[in-house]
Amino acid sequence: MTFVQLLFIIFAIPVVRCDHELPRFDGWYNNLERPQWGTVGMDLTSRIPRRDILHSDVHTFRVDPLPMNETRRLISKDRNVLLAYFSQFVEYEISDVSAMACPPELVFWQPCPSCPRVVYTRRLYDTHRSGFLRRHVNVATSFIDGSLIYGTSSTAASLQRSFVSGQMRLNDEGLPLRDRLLVESWYPSCRTGRINEAKDTYSIPSSQVLENPGLVALTTVFLRYHNVKASQLVLDNPRASDEWLFQETRRWVTAVLQNIIAYEWLPTLARAELPPYQHYDPTVDPAVSAEAIIGALQYYRTLVRSVLLSRDPTSKGCDDWESHSDWSRLCNSFHDNSFLQTSADLERLLFGMMTLAAGAEDATLVEDVSASWFGPLVQPRRHFVFWNHLRQLDFGLMSYAEIDDAYKNVSVGAAGHGHLHQRDVRDMGNMGNMGNMSAMSDFFSTALQVNMEERIPPLFTAILMDQFRRIRDGDRFWFERTMSAEDVRKVHRVRLMDVIVNATNLNASILPTTSFGLDSRCAAIGHVDAESCRELDVWDFFSGSEVIFVVSWLVLLLIPIVTIVVAFLCAARRKRMPGVFGRLYKEATIVREADKVKRDFIAQADQGVFLSETTEIKMDPTSHQLKLGGKQLTIDFSERTEWDIVMGMDHAGFLIRNPANYDPVIDCGYDRQRYETILGDMILGGARLVPNSDVVVDGIVFHLSHGTWKNILRTRKSPQDRKKEVETFFRTAFRRIYTDVPLDGGVDDGPDVGQCGIYDSTCTISRRELAKALALEMNSSFVKHLFEVIDADKDGRISLTELVSALVLLSKGTTEEKLKLMFRAFDEDGDQELSYKELVAMLRSLFELTDNGHYLESSDFQALVEEIMGGSESISFSSFLTFFGDMSRPRRRISVDWKGFRDVQARERRHAARQSRRANPISHVMHRIHKFITYAFFREELGLRRIVGYGGAFSRGGAAVISFSFSLQLLSMCRNLFTVLRNTPLHLFIPFDDNVTFHKLISYVGLLFTVIHVVGYAFNLYQLTTQPPEYLCSFPALKFEAGKMPDFTYWLFGVPGITGVLLILVISIIYVFASTPARRVHYRAFWMTHKLYVPLYVLVLLHGSLNILQEPFFWLFFVGPCIVFVLDKWMSLRRRKVEVEIVEAEPLPSQVIRLSFKRPQSFTYKSGQWMRLACPHLGSYDFHPFTISSAPFESLVSVHIRAVGPWTRAVRLLFSGSSLMVPEMIVDGPFGAGQQLWYEFEVSICVGGGIGVTPYASILKDFVHKINADPESVKCKKLIFIWVTQNQKHFEWLIDIMREVEQQDLQERISINVFITQFYQDFDIRTAMLYVCDRYFHKINNKSVFTGLRGVTNFGRPNFEAIFRDVAREYEPLRCFGVFSCGPPVLTRSVEQACIEASQNSKTSFIHHCENF
Repeated sequence: MTFVQLLFIIFAIPVVRCDHELPRFDGWYNNLERPQWGTVGMDLTSRIPRRDILHSDVHTFRVDPLPMNETRRLISKDRNVLLAYFSQFVEYEISDVSAMACPPELVFWQPCPSCPRVVYTRRLYDTHRSGFLRRHVNVATSFIDGSLIYGTSSTAASLQRSFVSGQMRLNDEGLPLRDRLLVESWYPSCRTGRINEAKDTYSIPSSQVLENPGLVALTTVFLRYHNVKASQLVLDNPRASDEWLFQETRRWVTAVLQNIIAYEWLPTLARAELPPYQHYDPTVDPAVSAEAIIGALQYYRTLVRSVLLSRDPTSKGCDDWESHSDWSRLCNSFHDNSFLQTSADLERLLFGMMTLAAGAEDATLVEDVSASWFGPLVQPRRHFVFWNHLRQLDFGLMSYAEIDDAYKNVSVGAAGHGHLHQRDVRDMGNMGNMGNMSAMSDFFSTALQVNMEERIPPLFTAILMDQFRRIRDGDRFWFERTMSAEDVRKVHRVRLMDVIVNATNLNASILPTTSFGLDSRCAAIGHVDAESCRELDVWDFFSGSEVIFVVSWLVLLLIPIVTIVVAFLCAARRKRMPGVFGRLYKEATIVREADKVKRDFIAQADQGVFLSETTEIKMDPTSHQLKLGGKQLTIDFSERTEWDIVMGMDHAGFLIRNPANYDPVIDCGYDRQRYETILGDMILGGARLVPNSDVVVDGIVFHLSHGTWKNILRTRKSPQDRKKEVETFFRTAFRRIYTDVPLDGGVDDGPDVGQCGIYDSTCTISRRELAKALALEMNSSFVKHLFEVIDADKDGRISLTELVSALVLLSKGTTEEKLKLMFRAFDEDGDQELSYKELVAMLRSLFELTDNGHYLESSDFQALVEEIMGGSESISFSSFLTFFGDMSRPRRRISVDWKGFRDVQARERRHAARQSRRANPISHVMHRIHKFITYAFFREELGLRRIVGYGGAFSRGGAAVISFSFSLQLLSMCRNLFTVLRNTPLHLFIPFDDNVTFHKLISYVGLLFTVIHVVGYAFNLYQLTTQPPEYLCSFPALKFEAGKMPDFTYWLFGVPGITGVLLILVISIIYVFASTPARRVHYRAFWMTHKLYVPLYVLVLLHGSLNILQEPFFWLFFVGPCIVFVLDKWMSLRRRKVEVEIVEAEPLPSQVIRLSFKRPQSFTYKSGQWMRLACPHLGSYDFHPFTISSAPFESLVSVHIRAVGPWTRAVRLLFSGSSLMVPEMIVDGPFGAGQQLWYEFEVSICVGGGIGVTPYASILKDFVHKINADPESVKCKKLIFIWVTQNQKHFEWLIDIMREVEQQDLQERISINVFITQFYQDFDIRTAMLYVCDRYFHKINNKSVFTGLRGVTNFGRPNFEAIFRDVAREYEPLRCFGVFSCGPPVLTRSVEQACIEASQNSKTSFIHHCENF
């Protein structure tokens, strides 16, 4: 458009105005009463009730559509092929049901054993309508309004217009332009087998027109005709605007098209005429019927010829058509845009269609329509009749008989046959193979077969008459209503032939006198031989993407691995850093090198192979004991009279068969001299090494044999094999105890018990193996005495019979019998009394279990022994029973805790329980069925599931959980917010104390569903890559370049692909460096990589922004937490971090150091809170959290730091030095914790484990200070402190604090209970005896023999539920208790579970606040 033309459009004042209403392009308001009737997207109508037939399994259909093939080569005598193509033009003018349902639903059907499989995609339907029946929609207007010419929207019309003189855009040859693609068409060209690109596709507003050159030619004719009429209007109205010219021309062309279809084409095809037009009837629905689309409007396909003829429209072509004509096979011309290139091509094609005879009106179709009809890339050749039959079932039409009965009273006009009468097709036995027409017969083929005459079936005529009468009478803009009488007469005189003549340069003298006839002076063309139909290959959508697909996923899999390697390298670099960290790791390396030899030796011994060069080997000729590796293994040859030794034939080494243990292998390498020295001199007493001989040494027979070294190593009994034997030994013993099996056998122990029998001499264990079962040292006094008392035959081994006897006593005997066993074990002289020395040995063996050897030399221990002895020199069993008989503290039956085989013991106990349950016939398990409900039961999702596979369920479900969990992670780290909320009533309902645990839990959940999302997307990506583009309608965000097939790179390098790869990288870095090993080795790397949460959330927002599988909803979860997190972060940045000077630094046992600094002026805290510390002297400003261990009233603020990681170890090393220059630290805080709420309960229970006792050091001191200052002001009246520690000597600094607190607690408001877990469980007899000793000492001296505190000392792990119940009974009628725990997650979880159970089983509530480290 030139600048002058633009100025003319803007400033010219049109003098001609429209004096009538203009119809819309989409058909709206053609009926004012029901404006939606006949519009784009309205439902199809039908005279019969429709059913959703395809909802059932299509494979059960056994009704075959009638075979349609060209058995006769008959042609019409009076009709040309133009009638067939114009009939198709009319079909597409009033209907467009080519759109697929979205998501697409695929139906695969093989109509008969010899028929090809049909792939059908269900048609578009109204998804907003309720009900089970589908209502399919027509995406074209039902009116004859030129929608194939102008489109169905103003946008489509504007793209066709030139906006100059009301004309349409055509190229210089008068053909549609190819510069843009108005509609997507994914049908391949049947000539090339490929999708046409945009530059080769005509700009026509309907993809249906692009089906064949005949349709393109007719559409082009009407576009040209529009421009001809517009030019005539310009001459009559030179000052008219472009818009007026366009609308007036459109009005005229639409009227001409209405006239041609209703009064020229319809009578010719249907051989019947519409009744004269009377008036517009607003009660008439113009909707297209399903019967018309399936049957009547398809009748023209019988007229189609197999060739497209281009004939020279001159006298030469008229007289000698064979020499001046070109023809092409129709089946090879579908969607072929190269057929029409010039105006001459158009005229030759039109002339050829008007002079080529149509096919005969019979029940045959040419191959081009039947077996070689066009299709999509997944099936480029289809059978039209089979495909149309599935479309019939999709529309819900059942049988020919039902439709025929519905239209039997439809009038066909004056020129017709009156009323149609139903014909009973069931009595038509002479019609051949008709199929089951009373059920789901093919309507189209059956109607053609019923009609025996060479004319349109009467039923089709009735349908066409009904359809076009409704279209005409229901159109408010029908030309006979809106035009003047003179214009109507002019329109009536225009035929299709006149339109063609006006739009082209064809000479009317050589054209037929009628548009669809053969009555021209040019000879009509009958038979034409053409080429064969090309075979088209099914498109492989994944072709060319195989390598990049595999490589891409391998790269993604390598990202976490590479991240782990990088983390390892960072840790290694950390170790080589100079300064404090360098010295720290250098010291650790020295320790590791010192232990290397020991580790190598242990590794060799674990394999049972002793290298003669590095292993200490000694032989005692007197006792005949061979000692290997010092204390690793001792073989007493005197235990047996016969031994087997296997010598290596090809290696200097030998094996000793040891039935009572594993078979040791002495490997001398290739040193034969050393080999002979060890075996011949040391073991065999200088005898010669002769294979297959016997050597007798002091009555002991050694059987010598030989074998290959490989066979020796393969057949030997390794330490692992011996371990399995010992495990079988204990399993057999435990099973006999728990299943009450008699000792004489007689029961099958099951396949997992092995072949260890009661009287099998090989099933014995040594003292070392007994000590391992008890998790003690072999030289332990307790092991020594217990082994001696169990070994009844005194053979130095414990047999299965002896062990079962002891287990029966320890498990089912009375307390007196068990104490009798302990008494006998330490009564060395057997005089039925324990002397002072024997009693001390017993108590020493018990105290050795506690790792409290310093108490054995204390005066308290001596006083305890003297109290038990009662002043006498010995103690009898009766006195012993009197003292230790009161072991009522343990909650379970007294026994022995077999730590080494605790899992075996528990497994056998469960096995016994299962055997008991099997005897109960009621115990049967019901079947549980799990399905993907969403994708299995909703039909609308069936197509989407077939496209994306079940990966869609994983990826969409994973994305939902990721959105929720990643957003919650922000809230879980709002430290300042939680500090404030802990002082509100919300803390009663929301566990703010578990924010870190919650953060980790949500992180694990997010990681799990990230993996699920990635795996699901891997399947999705493959599925999407292998799908035709038209199947991806479910994803409106996907836009493909016209004519170009999307490959794998399209998905990989799009926004979701790039952001997905980056997300995997970021998540891998964050999670790898956040793992416990990485965090301990390189905390700074953890802290820095956690800053990647900002790009993480940005990438997540971008990842779903394209709305592929679903609309992005991550922002719905993210906005709220993000705002809160930003405000919390702003508060942290706003608060000034204080630099403090460390005034006291005291190293303590268990790698703990106490740091103290003067309290800054603005630093106000509560007992139980925590702060963050950074040490710039270590080269970084990384902050680490630590609980405040000082009380608020103290002038110095203290923290206790345990060296468990690089930073904490460096701090301990830094402040443990003798340097006069003490580094400064930066303090951030304080922050709230659940422990700070202890004062809100009248009775508070505090549970601390390990270094988690530090907040209670502050709480205990603060509580004592407050009750001494003003007891009435403190709501908390009782504070119960439970300290769970492996060994109290590790935290002696806390014991000092507790002693100080006990001294200041004059009102005895504090109750301290210590649980030492290094002891065995409370049911163990040794623990019970220690408990009695401690209680007795506590009763005399009012303090524990272990801790020196007034608090009670317990052994083993506490039973929190029982403790809470005791507290509830003691402090009745209180109904609410506060429980606070700090320590390892195992401890806090057990406390949490105990609070839940104690609260459920009573009316008392135990409110738990925890903190993990």
